[in-house]
Amino acid sequence: MKAIRGQVVQHAAIRVLSAALNFGLFTLITSKLPVEPSRRVIFYLFALGFGIATMRLFFQVAAGLHPVQRRTEKVMSLWKGLRITVLVTLVVSPLAGWVLWQHTQQGWIVALSLVVSFLAILDLDLARSIVRRNMLFPTLFTVGTVMALVGVLVCPRLGLSEACACLLLQWVPAGLSNLMVMRRWIQKILFTRYGVTPWTMLTMFLVAVLDGVVLNGPYLGFIKPGNAAASDLALTTRVLVASLPMLPLLTHWLNQGMLEKALLPYGLSMTMGFAGILGISGLLIGMVYGLFFVYFSAWALSAHVFFLFLMLLLAYCIFAAVTRIHVPHLNAPRRLWFALLPLLIYLGVMGIAGTALMDSATRIVALQAVTLLLASWLGLKR
Repeated sequence: MKAIRGQVVQHAAIRVLSAALNFGLFTLITSKLPVEPSRRVIFYLFALGFGIATMRLFFQVAAGLHPVQRRTEKVMSLWKGLRITVLVTLVVSPLAGWVLWQHTQQGWIVALSLVVSFLAILDLDLARSIVRRNMLFPTLFTVGTVMALVGVLVCPRLGLSEACACLLLQWVPAGLSNLMVMRRWIQKILFTRYGVTPWTMLTMFLVAVLDGVVLNGPYLGFIKPGNAAASDLALTTRVLVASLPMLPLLTHWLNQGMLEKALLPYGLSMTMGFAGILGISGLLIGMVYGLFFVYFSAWALSAHVFFLFLMLLLAYCIFAAVTRIHVPHLNAPRRLWFALLPLLIYLGVMGIAGTALMDSATRIVALQAVTLLLASWLGLKR
């Protein structure tokens, strides 16, 4: 418990600082740019963050670390996940580039984004959890946020391209750290047998991409919400993302086996404890973030948007727990059922509903929440 308290204090300090800096960065960009360019920059930020977060989660799912594994077994699992992640990243890079192009229309920004993203997706904290070292990514991301904030402040003429380049700086420290650690592994990763079938890799990728597609579907360029709905969705997603600083730490504790030990005296399952801690902390942090946003930003955060945030937070916390605790240990057909059925329903409803759905943020968020809950039920169903 002493180790947990120490990590909580350290993680909380870093995340509070990071959240404040992100808030300042987000507000500064929306205040310095006109509405349309700032919206495109925000959508670029969502798409970039979705892509990197998706592949970092894919790395976790592909590695499939389990608390009861021995250290040598965890290392082998991590090595397998690393090789699979690099291969899949190379395959999906053209699609990621196309999505980023929709928001920037700048080839050099897209190319730079793909390079930085490739380096940032390799989650070094998975390896650090095996040897019981503290997390490094939150600190590196905070340093990157400082760099991005300084870039926006000193940029003499902030436009769409310059703002996107500054936001990309958030991921540079994590990418450089991964490059320094893994530079000797790249050749082995690319020219070693992967030990898994394409079918297995496909199901792992669908698991990793599911929540990102659901949450960021309106921002990926395939559909275009109406102006009012787009603004409400942007704020809802922004508050949701800002409310989840405990997610990396909870995942770290899960991989270390510390979460199960901490919940044992209370008789709580890991799924319930993971979702509960994430939900309670997310609610408190989201409320604080929302109040500060209303006070400092020119955008309005209405009670309607806050209700949408609560709906999405509840569904996402359950989904996050199921995905990290149960899904990595499903067989390939079960993983396919878990990911593909909700995804097809989600995309099908969007395609059929059309304008009637795209003009209402409430309907879109309700669809997102139901999709995540359906996937969670499928992940738990025996």
